[in-house]
Amino acid sequence: MNSNTMRIGASIPLAVIVTIALFWLMNFLINNGMDAITEEVKGAAIDFTRVDRDEAVQAKDRAIPDRPDKPDTPPPPPPMNLANNTAPDSGGVGINAPALGRGLNLDRSGLNAPTDGDAIPLVRVPPQYPQRAASRGINGWVQLEFTITESGGVEDIMVVAAEPTGYFERAAERALGRWKYKPKIVDGRPARRYNNQVVITFELEQ
Repeated sequence: MNSNTMRIGASIPLAVIVTIALFWLMNFLINNGMDAITEEVKGAAIDFTRVDRDEAVQAKDRAIPDRPDKPDTPPPPPPMNLANNTAPDSGGVGINAPALGRGLNLDRSGLNAPTDGDAIPLVRVPPQYPQRAASRGINGWVQLEFTITESGGVEDIMVVAAEPTGYFERAAERALGRWKYKPKIVDGRPARRYNNQVVITFELEQ
């Protein structure tokens, strides 16, 4: 008897034993598995209760204030000051205006026609004190020459003299450019008036 025959003869009983053991194991697992499936699961049940939020909006009653009663008669308008003769505060700046009343014709025989006369100053704007001169405590004056136009404006401004120079000339020219005159009347018509001069002084208040 060779070795192959001996191996086959020994393996047959072993195979039979293994097969029987497998069938027994399958039977055991099937029986226990059915019991586990059919067994009732015991546990505590949790009940969730949903609480609805009260979304009702509470409206607050607010009393509307009463409107003030309208007055029966409106207040009278403020009185209009037609003639303002008060001079503006020049802030320490003096203005020496030229005498323009020479040769003024006071004859009012012809009331329907404008009377001849010289230019009359109506608005004189004081200049602003230069900051550089004010910080150094410098006083001074500027002499200007200018022309009065037919509409009463000022143009052709020229500095004649200044003391000290380099401080007040520009401020004086700016202020003079804003002056207004009643123009000179010649033969019943407004005319230019040339070679007018004015001296504007700058003095700090003590």
